[in-house]
Amino acid sequence: MSPWRTPAPCWSGCSCPSQRTNWARRVVLVNGSREESAGSGFDVEARLEMEAALRELPPRQRAVLVLRFYCDLSVEQTATVLRCATGTVKSQSARGLDKLREVLSANDSASAARS
Repeated sequence: MSPWRTPAPCWSGCSCPSQRTNWARRVVLVNGSREESAGSGFDVEARLEMEAALRELPPRQRAVLVLRFYCDLSVEQTATVLRCATGTVKSQSARGLDKLREVLSANDSASAARS
C-alpha cells in the first residue's frame, strides 16, 4: 500500500507525544497570525483548528508536514519513512506550509467576518 493512502489521520496516532509542544510552536510561528498562543499552554481550539486545516491538505503534503513538524523528524528521516527523495520532502513541505497558511488565514478572515 502506498504511504499516501493512509485511511486514518496520521496525527491522531503519532507515537511522538513528547514532540507535540515543539510542533505546535513551530506551526504557530510559521503562521505568524497566532503569536499570542505560542507561549501559552495547551489550546484546544487552536489544535482543532489546526487539525481541520491539515485535513484540507492533500494527503502527501499532510503526511510530510505531520512527520516533519509534529513528529519532529528530519528531512532525511521523513524521506525514509515515506520512501521518497529528500527533494520531494522539501518541496512538499514548502507547498504544504503555503497551503496551510492560506487555509488558516481564510479561516481567520471568516471568523472575523462573523464577529
